Amino acid sequence: MKSAVFINTREGSAYIRKLCRHFAVKVKTSYTETSGEVWFPYSYCTMRATPEQFIVTVAPENADNIDKAESVIVRHLEKFAWREKLEINWQRYEDE
Repeated sequence: MKSAVFINTREGSAYIRKLCRHFAVKVKTSYTETSGEVWFPYSYCTMRATPEQFIVTVAPENADNIDKAESVIVRHLEKFAWREKLEINWQRYEDE
């Protein structure tokens, strides 16, 4: 199972940079101006920025960790995005 969120914002690149730098203290990360990857012990996470959206996908090792993966991203994103009110609605789907 995977989960994705599509957030309308022009700050996606900044959020990728901030989240990846923050998570890099404890886990492996990789990022560019428009994409990022985070290897949590329980989930793989990708991030992508377009001019109008910030897209995050989590792919946990097992379905039991999906809530945890979503929660970690939301909690940290809300901390870094305090200047704007983000609408965060995860969409879950089965991995093909």
